Amino acid sequence: MSFQAALETALMQNIITPEMETIISQSLWSQDLNQQQMNCLAILLERLENGVAHVIEA
Repeated sequence: MSFQAALETALMQNIITPEMETIISQSLWSQDLNQQQMNCLAILLERLENGVAHVIEA
């Protein structure tokens, strides 16, 4: 799964799986983010902070 796919899936499902969390975390440090990815990440973080999205623990 790519970084973009992980972000889009997390936004659609409001769930972050351990695999998606790993992909997102690693990608934040290893790639230059484009504006769309930064926007998706900002929305996802807002949803996490507001309790709309959730991280599933393994």
